[in-house]
Amino acid sequence: MNKKEYNLFCFLGQSLQHGVANANPTNVQNDANDNEIIEFRTDQRNYGKPTLDRLRNNTLSSGETLSDRFSPANAFARRMYQVHGLRNIVIAVMAFGGHGITRFLDPSRRLVTPADSGIDRYDECIDFIDGVERNLKHGGSDVNFRGFVWWQGSSDGANQNLKDNYQTHLERVVSDYRTNTNIGSSDSKWLIARSPQGGTNSNWPAAGDKRHRAQETVGTNDLNAAWTSVDNPLGTTNVFSDGTHPDASSTERIGTVMADAWVSSFGV
Repeated sequence: MNKKEYNLFCFLGQSLQHGVANANPTNVQNDANDNEIIEFRTDQRNYGKPTLDRLRNNTLSSGETLSDRFSPANAFARRMYQVHGLRNIVIAVMAFGGHGITRFLDPSRRLVTPADSGIDRYDECIDFIDGVERNLKHGGSDVNFRGFVWWQGSSDGANQNLKDNYQTHLERVVSDYRTNTNIGSSDSKWLIARSPQGGTNSNWPAAGDKRHRAQETVGTNDLNAAWTSVDNPLGTTNVFSDGTHPDASSTERIGTVMADAWVSSFGV
């Protein structure tokens, strides 16, 4: 029996990374190959390795009811499978609404006290990533860790001090998750999706915000990182359902662009 090698991508961020609840199949493409994609989420008790199609259709064999949430990670995985030919894809999604970047760091690594109403997530994220690796390796399979996809920044606009320190905090996030996860290494890849600029019904700041520039700088200066714009994915303007969160169709295009940017920057 051939040993399976899983291709693992870890997605971190706040509610934009979390995705759209109850996405309607009429505006989010279904795919016959979703049963080939394994998904882990911090908001679901799914260490039985449910596939993406089972999560989407709320049909876990245990009978547990799941939120039908469609994320950029879901679209990313579909694109990697459909267009870029990658198989044995695993996506691990760690997304927490209303959490600034400092919540993803150990408190000793913060330059600014959190201004959001979230809770600290650093230990949870590290443990979750390590747990996904252990689960996938159970039974003797190998894990090819591809790296991280970061999409976060909404809650760091609360005050100028948070924005001024965003670049240093992001540099520390990149370094610490490379160093302190069992599967990470000093050259683990990071794709940074720049916070949105513009769009229909958008409350996001225009081009030039300090978070935008920080995300670009970190993605440019780090030899094993890259950044990508998600402003007009696939040539279509994003539509924001509430001023902050992209609607289902925009979310799907954004995840697609993330996958193309990954391949362009790091290969398949």
